[in-house]
Amino acid sequence: DFDAAGSTIKGRDGIENNQFKNAFCLARPPGHHAEKNKAMGFCCISNAGVATNYLINKYKYKRIACVDFDVHWGNGNYDVMRDNKNSLYISTHQYPFYPGGGTEKDKGDFNNSLNIPLPAGTNSEQYFNAFDRVLERLVQYKPDFLLFSAGFDAHKDDPLAQFQLSSKDFYEITKRTLNATKEFTQGKVVSILEGGYDLNALANSANEHVNALIEFNWLISSSLYLSLMKLYKIKKSKIDNKGRGLYAAKDIKEGTKIINYTGKIITNKQVDESDKYDNNKPIYLFTLNKRYTLDGDFSWNTAGLINHSCDPNSQYDGKGLKIWITAIKDIKKGEEFTCDYGFGFDK
Repeated sequence: DFDAAGSTIKGRDGIENNQFKNAFCLARPPGHHAEKNKAMGFCCISNAGVATNYLINKYKYKRIACVDFDVHWGNGNYDVMRDNKNSLYISTHQYPFYPGGGTEKDKGDFNNSLNIPLPAGTNSEQYFNAFDRVLERLVQYKPDFLLFSAGFDAHKDDPLAQFQLSSKDFYEITKRTLNATKEFTQGKVVSILEGGYDLNALANSANEHVNALIEFNWLISSSLYLSLMKLYKIKKSKIDNKGRGLYAAKDIKEGTKIINYTGKIITNKQVDESDKYDNNKPIYLFTLNKRYTLDGDFSWNTAGLINHSCDPNSQYDGKGLKIWITAIKDIKKGEEFTCDYGFGFDK
C-alpha cells in the first residue's frame, strides 16, 4: 500500500529533478476509492490524493488537475481533493454504479470538481462527445501539473462494468488530454494505475495509454516542438475588437508551419443533421474528405483565434485527417496572423 503511494512521489521527484518528463506508476493496490479515513473498493490509500498534497507541500504547485477515467467514480480522490482549493478533480464514470455518488451535484467545496456520469452501454462516440467537457474545463483551469487516475475497466471486455470502449480509445483519451493541457503543464504528467479486471484488456489498454505518454514525451522534449511553441503569442486582436488573436513571437519565414488546427473529427452526415453547423452563425469546419469533417469550435483549439483578412499572411494546409496553418509570406515579430476564410472581398 505504501509502496503504491510512494511510487507516485518517486515519479514526481523524478520529473522535478529532470530525470524524465512524465511517468506511469504501475501501482497495486489502486487508490481512487480510498477516502481520508476509510479503505474500500480494493483501495487503501488515495495515491492521487497523496501525489496532490505532495506537489503542493513540497513543490508549491497551485493548480493540480486529476483526470480519472476509471469506469467507477473515484469517491476517495474526491474526498481527499474536495476541500483543496489548489486541485481540480474530474471524473467520467458509469452511473448509477458502485460506489454511488459522482453526480454533477458533487462540485467540491471550491467548485473544484467536475463529474460526468454516463449510462451503462456508453460507446466510444458517446464517451468522446462527453469527454469534450473534460477538455474544456482543463483549458479553463490551466493546470500547472496533470495527474491521471488511469483505470481501464471502461473496456468493453471488462467483467465488472458495462462501458463499450476499445483499447485504442485509451490512447485517444490520453492524447487529447495531453494536447489540451501542454501549454500549461509543459508536459509534467504522472499517471497512476487504477482499475482493470480483464487481464488482456488491461494489458492492451495500458499499453495504448503508455504509448501516448511516450509519444508526447518525445514531442515535448524535441527542439522542433519547443520552437513551434515560441512562434505565437495570444493577445487582444487588432482585427476583432472584441476578441483575441495570435501574434508572431519572432520573425517567421515563408513556408513555416505555425500551429496545428485541432478539434473533433465528425462525419459529414453529422454536419448535415446538426443545427450547430448552420451557416448563419460562426462555424469552424474543414472538410477533410468525402466522409469526414474537422470541427474546430472548441476553446482548446488555439488556431481558431486566427482572424480573417483578404490580404492574409498565412493559410490552412493539411494531409489526411490533420490541418495546420503555414506562413505564406515572411511575417515580422509582433504581426498578427491572418487567414482568408472567404467571407467576402472587402478589406
